[in-house]
Amino acid sequence: MRLLLAWLQVGGPPGFFRTVIADTELRIEGRWLPLRVLLPSRHCHLSDLVSARLRGGLVILYFADDQWWSMWSFKAERILRELESRGVPTTRDP
Repeated sequence: MRLLLAWLQVGGPPGFFRTVIADTELRIEGRWLPLRVLLPSRHCHLSDLVSARLRGGLVILYFADDQWWSMWSFKAERILRELESRGVPTTRDP
């Protein structure tokens, strides 16, 4: 089962996850309700984010306790713009 989930996250068809950015929180969860039960989800308060970094299509989120999350998305630039508009410091690699 874990190998199947790893395949879905890395090489599977796109669109299984969605990123939800609200005024105070960020959630990464399964796109459809049946998938939310099967796929791992993450959430945090935007105030917990130290910074965000864009490397091509990879978004890296940094936290104060040396923890980081990463996600690859076709909408990476849009995700960074949304985080910037909510006061999260961001950087972009050339």
